[in-house]
Amino acid sequence: MDRRFREARSEYEDRYFAVLMLQGKQIIEQNGSHAILEAGDMAIYDATRPHSLRFEGQWQEVVFSIARPTLNNLLVNAEDRVATSLAVSSGVGNVLSSYLSALSRQIGQLSTDEMTRLADPAISMLAMTLGGINGSISDSPHLRSGTLLRVKRYVNAHLHDPDLDATMIASASGLSVRYINKLFAAEGTSLIRYVLLKRLDRCAHSLSVTGGARTVDSIADVDLRWGFNDMSHFSRAFKKRFGMTPREWRKDGIPKSR
Repeated sequence: MDRRFREARSEYEDRYFAVLMLQGKQIIEQNGSHAILEAGDMAIYDATRPHSLRFEGQWQEVVFSIARPTLNNLLVNAEDRVATSLAVSSGVGNVLSSYLSALSRQIGQLSTDEMTRLADPAISMLAMTLGGINGSISDSPHLRSGTLLRVKRYVNAHLHDPDLDATMIASASGLSVRYINKLFAAEGTSLIRYVLLKRLDRCAHSLSVTGGARTVDSIADVDLRWGFNDMSHFSRAFKKRFGMTPREWRKDGIPKSR
C-alpha cells in the first residue's frame, strides 16, 4: 500500500502525526529524510507538508495527533525531526511507546476530557524524545512542570525502595541528575531532599495510624517500610522535620497533614 501527499493538507490537519508501529512495516518519507518502521518503532511526520507513507504486508499502527503549534512551542525546529526514527528502546522514548500503546487499548473506555488530560504527558514525553536527537528541546515552563510532576510520581511510587537514589530516578526518567535538580531548585529544594521529606511524611503518617490503632508495628518496622536503613539517621531527620522523636510522635498519635 502506498499513500503519497504532494500538497499541503486542509487547515484542520495543521498537525504532526506521531506513529507507533504495532505490526508490519511502514516507510515514512518527508523533507529529504526517511524512517523505516517495524513493530515497536516510532516517528513523526507533518501532515501539512508533502510526504509519502508506504506500507508492506499486514500492518497495524497507533497514530497520535498533535497540533503543530503545541509541539513547536516545546521543541526547537520540530519540523526538522520528521521522518526520523525515535529512540524508544530505553529512557523516555521507551516510556512514551508503552504509554501510547496502553492508551490506545483504552480508546472507547475513556471520556473526551480524560483523553485530553492524558494527552498532555504524552506530548511532553514526545518532545523530550525528539529533543534527545540533538539536545535542542525547549525549556518551556509547561514542559518543566510536566517533567517535574512525572519525576515526583515516580519518586512517590518507589519511596519504599531503599535503593532509590538520584541515579536510579534519573535513569528511570530519561533525564540527567543535574537537570532534575534544576527543576526542584525552582521549588527551593533538591531531588534528594524531596525524597527524604516524602519518606519522613510517610513514616509520620504510619506512626500516627499505628499509634492510634495500637498495632504491634515497631518504629524500626515503619522506617524500613519507607526506605530508611539507618535508624539513627532516621531519628535525627524525623526530629528535625517534626520537632519530636518518632517515639514521642507515636505516643501522642498526632496526625499531621503535609
